[in-house]
Amino acid sequence: MDPKRVLLFRTVARCGSMSAAARTLHLTQSAVSQQLSLLEREAGSPLLVRSTRGIDLTEAGVLLLSRADAVSSELHMATEELAYRRESARRKGAAHRVPFRSVQRGARSHPALASPG
Repeated sequence: MDPKRVLLFRTVARCGSMSAAARTLHLTQSAVSQQLSLLEREAGSPLLVRSTRGIDLTEAGVLLLSRADAVSSELHMATEELAYRRESARRKGAAHRVPFRSVQRGARSHPALASPG
């Protein structure tokens, strides 16, 4: 299954209607409907029942929604962890960096630090 479609399905399920999900995702309602149809084909089962009042999840839809929530949670945690690592590396790098000119000056005043060659 396409993970992007699974996350789109999650948005539809959480919003309660195709039109609300389309607004949230900045897509047309037609595009959302097409992606859901493809996901249902991939799943081999209807995931929701459409009505004029919104949508109702099928048994398969309830199952997929719980997995979609887990996928979304894992992606969110990965994003947070990567951002933390970037920030941590940026701070360490700034604290441990020595400007190249300082290294050159140090090498001139301390010949033992000069690179061979």
